[in-house]
Amino acid sequence: MKRAIAFACVAALVWCASSVSAGIIQYELQNKSGQDANDVHLVFKHKVEDAKNGAFTDPPEGIGSNTLDWPPEGGSGTVPAGYKWWFKTKEPDWKADGVTGCSAGLIPESSYFTYNNNKIDNSLKWTGADHNTTWEEDPDEGIWRASIEIINHSAEWLAVTSFVIYDNAPLEHYNLDEFNVGFGRHRSEFASSFWIENESSVLFKLGECDPNTFVWFGGDFAFESDVTDTFYFSAASAVPEPAALSLVALGAGGLVFLRRRRRG
Repeated sequence: MKRAIAFACVAALVWCASSVSAGIIQYELQNKSGQDANDVHLVFKHKVEDAKNGAFTDPPEGIGSNTLDWPPEGGSGTVPAGYKWWFKTKEPDWKADGVTGCSAGLIPESSYFTYNNNKIDNSLKWTGADHNTTWEEDPDEGIWRASIEIINHSAEWLAVTSFVIYDNAPLEHYNLDEFNVGFGRHRSEFASSFWIENESSVLFKLGECDPNTFVWFGGDFAFESDVTDTFYFSAASAVPEPAALSLVALGAGGLVFLRRRRRG
């Protein structure tokens, strides 16, 4: 995958810790079927422990598994034809090849709307956007620095508009109800509109952040084939918990990694 901005945090003989932190994400999905839907079926690569949505009764069935179904038994709700419907979820921690990360790992082709339990083909369209938020610490200084990578996994370019980043947001607002309200400091120096090439990414370096706060970012995304058909995507991330300190040492002795756990 290509990256629009190169980023490196560690120089020779400098100690530093680095971690990708789990957080909260919000996706906007659209019922593209031309008919109303009264159920949505979402499949993730990893288990989901909590979720909220903008149309159905909370919580969905499937919490604690990798499959969510709205509404739960006895619940109700409708996603009208053409309607853009949102849901939020906490990003699950996962491990691969000994490295801990945190991507919700959505599988769009396994997700769909239904009407009276009948699957509606070609009914659900995704934003095509993903992200990584990386936290790095110099353990001698106790300074945390954050960077945000916006990723385009699709075969088309993505147009991004109304994009904003906030940092130093109080942790009291770090939850599924409030994380996207725009608390904290607006980083107006970052571009509000830009393009992401197909199968590429753009990186934003936020610099030093208060370890008792979180960062939030979001915007409208659209494929180059129809830039008027925008979809909202946003995410939040907090500093990893200060446990199992990880150190990165570069020098004649080689490269050593000891990892740090994160806040989920």
